[in-house]
Amino acid sequence: MTTTGTVTRLIDRHNAEVEVERGTACGGNCGSCEACVFQNTIRTVATNRVSALPGQRVTIESKTSDVLGAAALLYIVPFILFFIGYGIAAAMHLSEGLCILGAAVFFAIGIALNVVFQRNRKKAAITFDIIAVQEEAAMEIKSMTGYGSAKGTVAGMELTAELKSVNNRYLDVNVRMPRGFLFAEEAMKSAVGKHISRGKVDVFLTVNSAGADDTVVRVNEPLLRAYLDALNDLAERYGLENDLTISTVSRFPDVLSVEKAEADQEELSAGLVSLLEQALCDYDAMRAKEGGRLLNDISGRLDTIEQLVSVVEERAPETVLQYETRLRQKMEAVLEGKDVDESRIIAEAAIFADHIAVDEETVRLRSHIAQMRSMLKAGSPFGRKADFLIQEFNRESNTIGSKCQNADIAKVVVDLKSEIEKIREQIQNIE
Repeated sequence: MTTTGTVTRLIDRHNAEVEVERGTACGGNCGSCEACVFQNTIRTVATNRVSALPGQRVTIESKTSDVLGAAALLYIVPFILFFIGYGIAAAMHLSEGLCILGAAVFFAIGIALNVVFQRNRKKAAITFDIIAVQEEAAMEIKSMTGYGSAKGTVAGMELTAELKSVNNRYLDVNVRMPRGFLFAEEAMKSAVGKHISRGKVDVFLTVNSAGADDTVVRVNEPLLRAYLDALNDLAERYGLENDLTISTVSRFPDVLSVEKAEADQEELSAGLVSLLEQALCDYDAMRAKEGGRLLNDISGRLDTIEQLVSVVEERAPETVLQYETRLRQKMEAVLEGKDVDESRIIAEAAIFADHIAVDEETVRLRSHIAQMRSMLKAGSPFGRKADFLIQEFNRESNTIGSKCQNADIAKVVVDLKSEIEKIREQIQNIE
């Protein structure tokens, strides 16, 4: 019988803890395993045949023969004994009451046998094997570096919206636009915030050409009347020719003024945000393209790190054997042919092995690799989490480096740190 579950942790190189939904592992709400009763999920240990990692969805297979046997013992056997007891009593020509009593006695014997048997086999009721890792569709990751632009007409004006971004720990949006559009600044920042979680973003709004329909020329009539009265008075008082014309009057200061018609700020703001959304689509496409390249690079380096961890796991035991050999040779040289205390050599080798053991570090590194891959599959934004996780990578590799007493392992650790550092640099570009 097969079902699906999620790997929660690695117990050792051959076994993992898997969380499965209640009832799916044993084909029903079975209580014989003493794990799934009154719980929504159960956690069980499964043989990790496919090297599944924490966080991965897996297909697990359970051996159902034990389950069916438990069900038979729990339900079928006592009832069979019930009828056998009744049949024996009936064959002995006993009364109906004694026949029922005999059946009840045999039924109780069946229950007792079942309880005793269950106590002897409860720990081995069901076994599980991980037989496959389920592939999940990878989500899109995005770089923090990008550029996008869009042109359009808003309220009769031809505008261009542009934005560019560079790496930053937090989101920092700076909008540059003509003073007449400042009322829309917050709306445009909000639109940017819906697409971007971190990075330093510069937004530019440029007016390519303004329409004439929103321009109004006003005449300051009181001022014009004052100008005319003053000029006519001069002409009469001093006998001057009155040669006033429209072109002359129009050049008088402040007689004519050019004003912009009042615009609907909400409508204009919505139009500007719509234009910015188009630029953001172009911007996101560029970031996703760059993010795809980062994804491929990081995934390849994770594979390399995993291979290096395997090399460390393979060579670590050799270090103990080499130490034991060197220790024996030194003791033989010091004792000059006398018998060597083999138990002391074994004890010293055991102490040395415990001192340089890197099993915990390699298991945690594999767990970190699995978490990083899960982040890559989940998609952006995860840059901040990855920043923290890569610090854990460095911590484990440093511990392995400090414990290793082997030149070959030391070289592997150097390569391991180099790959981790390259991933750290790439993560600085991911949103």
